[in-house]
Amino acid sequence: MYQQVISYRRQTVPTIYWPQIIFRVEIMLGIIIFLCLVVQIWVRIATTQMAYHIEARRAELTRSVYALRDLEVAKEKIRSPNMLSREVERRLNLVPVLPQQVRRINLG
Repeated sequence: MYQQVISYRRQTVPTIYWPQIIFRVEIMLGIIIFLCLVVQIWVRIATTQMAYHIEARRAELTRSVYALRDLEVAKEKIRSPNMLSREVERRLNLVPVLPQQVRRINLG
């Protein structure tokens, strides 16, 4: 009989190079921190732009409110009886009635 020689390969455990792993983890953490900072800056810029936009709209609203109040005052002024009669007299070229021109009419 032949003698069989069984050779077992010795399995070698791969060597772990801890400095390389630690360096890769540090790089990944650095990238994550950098991305967090970029997002924070982007959010801050977007917030500032939105604040300017809101402030511009608030100023526009204030101007519109004052314009509306002015228009309401002008409308009430125009609708007042004294103003209305003066405007009618001006447009129709009417002159004020003198007391000598008024006649009293008796109906009874």
